[in-house]
Amino acid sequence: MRSDDHWLCRCPAQGSDNLRADYRLLGVARRSYPDAYKVMNVTGDSPDGRARQFTELFGIYYGPVLAYVRRRVGADLAQDVVAETFLATWRNIDDLPPQPLPWLYRTAHFAVANQRRALARRGRLDDRARLLLAGSDITHDHSDLVAADMELAAAFRTLSESDKEVLRLAAWEA
Repeated sequence: MRSDDHWLCRCPAQGSDNLRADYRLLGVARRSYPDAYKVMNVTGDSPDGRARQFTELFGIYYGPVLAYVRRRVGADLAQDVVAETFLATWRNIDDLPPQPLPWLYRTAHFAVANQRRALARRGRLDDRARLLLAGSDITHDHSDLVAADMELAAAFRTLSESDKEVLRLAAWEA
């Protein structure tokens, strides 16, 4: 029996560079389990490796990026800006610096600027639409007419049947 075939009693520290795990509590020999990284072909360059790296980045930096963005735009736009930021992160995941938080802040800054420009464009478009509608015969707000009709209907209900009949005939025949 070889020395690595015995039942293992220790477990390496988490995050160690040793890719083969010691199976202390499982009670199996080291050779019983294949090297998961070789079997799954999970490296930093594979799609799974990129997804894992992105998931780790998202889990670590979502809170700080969201707090940064909320200080600059309202809570209603913050989720959109953070989504744009992490979309850019996914697209550039292979080019990220070792400490990505400053890069994420800068990307979020650009996304905030894009949102502000979009809101300004939308506001200018709304202003132009209001100017176009002001020159037309279209009634903008019908609430005044509805309120007047409701007042008229309430007053009509208070009249006697003979008065109601006179007003109906006058309105229909006129």
